[in-house]
Amino acid sequence: MPESQDTWKPLDWHSWLSLVVFFLVIGLVIHPVSFRIPFLNRARPRRITLGLGAAPILGILFLWATTCIGWQQIVDGFLGREGIQPYSIVILLFALAYICVSLDLSGIFAFLALWVTKRSGTSGRWLFFYFYLLALVLAALTSNDVVILTFTPILVYFGRSVEVDPKPFLMAEFIAANTASMALYIGNPTNIVVAQAYGISFFQYSAWMILPFLGASVVSFVLLQIVFRKHIPATLRAPEVSPKTALIHPKAAIIGIVILFACLITLIVTSFWEVPVWEVTLPFACLMLIRDVIADTHSYCKSVTSNVPNSSRSKRSSKPRSCHILARFSPTLESALSRMPWAIAPFALGMFILVEALDFRGWTGRFAVAMMHVTPSLVPAIFAVGFISTLACNLLNNLPMAILFVRILQDPHFVVDESTRRGCLFALIVGSNLGANLTILGSLAGLMWSDILRRKNVVITYFSFLKWNIAILPFVLAVTCGILAAEFVIVG
Repeated sequence: MPESQDTWKPLDWHSWLSLVVFFLVIGLVIHPVSFRIPFLNRARPRRITLGLGAAPILGILFLWATTCIGWQQIVDGFLGREGIQPYSIVILLFALAYICVSLDLSGIFAFLALWVTKRSGTSGRWLFFYFYLLALVLAALTSNDVVILTFTPILVYFGRSVEVDPKPFLMAEFIAANTASMALYIGNPTNIVVAQAYGISFFQYSAWMILPFLGASVVSFVLLQIVFRKHIPATLRAPEVSPKTALIHPKAAIIGIVILFACLITLIVTSFWEVPVWEVTLPFACLMLIRDVIADTHSYCKSVTSNVPNSSRSKRSSKPRSCHILARFSPTLESALSRMPWAIAPFALGMFILVEALDFRGWTGRFAVAMMHVTPSLVPAIFAVGFISTLACNLLNNLPMAILFVRILQDPHFVVDESTRRGCLFALIVGSNLGANLTILGSLAGLMWSDILRRKNVVITYFSFLKWNIAILPFVLAVTCGILAAEFVIVG
């Protein structure tokens, strides 16, 4: 039985301060603030940015200093409780990120993009379809962040090379990436948070989400064609660059693809024995890292040997040159590590701790009662949570929203039957992925996408983004929630 509302912890100044800090941190993540500290170095004043990595940590320190939280909330936010293990989520994210970043360095993603361009010939419509399909498949197999980081620059360069407006293609890529990210357990950090909270395995997750993903993909593409019908060129000039020129390391690409697919297959197989997902992905990431170090070391030793004069080489032929000292010169490893999203770790762990603060100070129970009033039964609950979480993405960003909503749905004051609760959890997955397609602020992927375009001098305003997506998202969301509700009604 749920606790009586009379036993709730009263809201005091600690409670309100915790809520204000939570929203302030999210505001700094979406709009970072940068300022100089001149007294540290008068010659070269340093700049400190309060954003993705620093803001959550500063918020936690402030709440701890004001006694809004104690060490127990910090420990719970790191180690987790009630099925959620934040540290394991971070390990999983970075393991998959390294595999995908290393694979991208081989040039395979650029090769696929150029191959698709060649395949479409001079037809703008076919190229639009091929790019959408390619982004959809890659995001389903990797993650939305990987597609955003790798494909966005390629599409910008493509638009300039064939002299067409890249905006329709960029919008198709963005929508495809965030739609496909709900297909697999590993497609989005929010998927992992929700699935881990309810003990949903990799295989179970895919079995429930494959049909909603397919329905959302088809409807999104049809509506994209309608919205951008005047912007997609009927014909275009095919680029003269051969796809093979983009494939920098063919052997590395083959090995990377084998490692990625082996990881996915292992995840499916081990899900029947409830093996933690991070324990599966971490060894494959280590395998990719070892491959990179060995390949770089071999390449470096080969270049050193080729620079040694023949006379010197013959004198030393009886004594092989040791190359293990040179292993530190690893450009692939260095490049991969420099492209890793390191700020995600303090952001994710920090948001878990801040949500623990809200729970500790009595907020989640009150939110749970409010949520219970709009989820009276299974089908209304799926649509309600799907639409509410979609809107909340654009107020809180999707990862903090997912963490907070999971705690709300787990709260003992959220009194519904198990089928309705499970429907709410899957609807939350839908909202946390599709919600990123409403505004640029809805997800970290959106913020990264906008930053890449800004640096490439491509302007897509907040209003234009919202105008295009407001004509697409409501219909896609309704169809996706409808398919999910039908699955629950039919399967039970």
